Amino acid sequence: MSIREIAETIETIAGIPFSYAIGSTKDRLVYHSSEGGTLTLWSVDVDSRSRFRITPGPVEYMAEPRHDSNIVYYAKDAAKGAELHKIYAADAIEGNETLAVDLTPMRVEGLASYGRLVAFTAATKEEMALYTSKSGHLEKRRVVPSSAILSDANERYLVGTGNLAKNPRSFEIFIFDLSTGNYGEYTPKSDSVNKSPKLNGDKILFESNYTGKNQLHMYDLASAKLSNIPFASKDYQLYDPIEHPNFGWIDNDKVWFVGKRNGEAKAFIDGKEAKTPPGFLWGMTVRKGKAYVLHCSVVQPMRLLEGDGKNKVIVEPPVPQGIIEKVGKGRLVSFRSFDGRNIAALTLEVPPAMVRNSETSTLETRAAETFKMSSMRPDGPNKTTWQQRLRSWATAMEDT
Repeated sequence: MSIREIAETIETIAGIPFSYAIGSTKDRLVYHSSEGGTLTLWSVDVDSRSRFRITPGPVEYMAEPRHDSNIVYYAKDAAKGAELHKIYAADAIEGNETLAVDLTPMRVEGLASYGRLVAFTAATKEEMALYTSKSGHLEKRRVVPSSAILSDANERYLVGTGNLAKNPRSFEIFIFDLSTGNYGEYTPKSDSVNKSPKLNGDKILFESNYTGKNQLHMYDLASAKLSNIPFASKDYQLYDPIEHPNFGWIDNDKVWFVGKRNGEAKAFIDGKEAKTPPGFLWGMTVRKGKAYVLHCSVVQPMRLLEGDGKNKVIVEPPVPQGIIEKVGKGRLVSFRSFDGRNIAALTLEVPPAMVRNSETSTLETRAAETFKMSSMRPDGPNKTTWQQRLRSWATAMEDT
């Protein structure tokens, strides 16, 4: 495959619609997708797979939908790219976009909803503040640190996270009590990073590295007690993820999450794996006990799947004919760096028919050179200079 063909293939792949957020309303799934040319919200029925775009124009991001309502709240640019927003609402069944919060455009950094309550953190030139709106009445609750980002809301609390202690190595959780107006900050340990708190009554679910690794924890606001999540299955422990890009509560007080390891990800419900194909999961939600994920891999464009082992496709973007075959197969490999670390990498195995004989030696040369350079040590028999490495790469490129 020539350099031109490679560039054209990459350009084609880059033009395939991409989705990066998903949620479940009362009756449908809603996802944030670039299908149609701009990032907007789409609604899909999982049984019929019928779908439609519920919002006109580009959408910056949406609040996580609620399972007891079909209304979705989201932020849209209101200043032609100046990163100032207004907050809108739309029905996942009918669309019908309406202005949800009448405010002077400001930079909305975090957005959540609960019933008729809309809450958000937003910045003006003067300050970052925490706001709520109910039945159209906007109220500024208090000024918060400039890094504070709201992540969830319920009938009593607003929670979020940020670099609140002004320690570059930590992120803390903030808690605002709507009934008393009290504001507090929480961390299980100084210098720890605590992410994306999610509410379930008086309980907060969040990821923290205070034990030395990223794990999910639960903090009870009523008892001020911190505890681990009591998962019913050991699948989670066996997989031992290093990060949790997405997580949340299920209606029966159980927890769902995406676990990430070695550049790939898996879906879990109450600690049990919800089987999905190898690859990465950019989003997950749970509806009626089933996991729905945004899945992609190094060779598979983004699609919305039902994660039950059968991998039922709910939404699949239009992919130009032959592009998947041209890309070939992908696999995860690892190699040892010069300082003894195991490095994971995604590789493509280009089909032999796509590689001309005259280029085979060039590909082999590049592969050998990559391996050679990755194993070089600055103080061993393979000692070399950056200039020598650069000349080696240049030589390989000249063979193209």
